[in-house]
Amino acid sequence: MSVDLATAKAFLRITHSDDDAQITLLMNSAAAALERYAGDDFDAYDEDVDAAQLLYLDYLYYPRSDVTLDPVTGWPMAVAALMLPFRLPTAK
Repeated sequence: MSVDLATAKAFLRITHSDDDAQITLLMNSAAAALERYAGDDFDAYDEDVDAAQLLYLDYLYYPRSDVTLDPVTGWPMAVAALMLPFRLPTAK
């Protein structure tokens, strides 16, 4: 993933450094989840993947009950929609 801490903090509208460790942890967790979903052979530097990571990070950092979750991934629908084209095919 190409999202760095400064980009993540700007997206979350955070100007202090008190939560940098927590944001980094959540950022890495979001990236790992997206990579597992898409597999190793996807373009991790696509703008849609960056947007998905930022939206998922926002959901993890500011959890809300009013967000509709995808029933398959458990992610916010916007994240799932952005990642669908990168979905790793699964065997039946």
